[in-house]
Amino acid sequence: VATLSANEIIEIRSEAEGRVATINFEEGQPVQQGQLLIALDEAKFQATVAEAEANFNMAKADMDRSESMVQNKTISQQEYDQAKANFEAAQATLDLMKRDWKDSQIFAQFDGIMSARLVSPGQVINKNTHLSTLVDIDPVKVEFRVPERFLGQLKIGQSIQFRVAAY
Repeated sequence: VATLSANEIIEIRSEAEGRVATINFEEGQPVQQGQLLIALDEAKFQATVAEAEANFNMAKADMDRSESMVQNKTISQQEYDQAKANFEAAQATLDLMKRDWKDSQIFAQFDGIMSARLVSPGQVINKNTHLSTLVDIDPVKVEFRVPERFLGQLKIGQSIQFRVAAY
């Protein structure tokens, strides 16, 4: 008695929240690694990145001004440190918003076959929503037990014969 299992299997889940804009696969369809599977509406992500870029640019200008002013001793070191901290926070926020935008597109992690589609275009999803499953069945793994008395007859690379029975 043996068990067949997929070489790889993953649940496709969203790392971002938003409205499903496009689904680029059919159930049972083979897909290639790197292929775009699902895209969320990008308008919200574009707006948050634009806001973060504006805040970053303002914080950078403030820090640049503060840098020259602290050298001229027209502001305190504390005021400069605050401007620098605001700049670093704005930079981190911008990086995070860009990452969220990137997460609005979901790609196949390996070659495989898509299972059932669990969402539809226009549906609003949350983070970690199960969208589908990607299965790699080339090759498949076969797990079976061999009685101890036959272990001495097995060799690495040895061919085996088996029969598939349908239930």
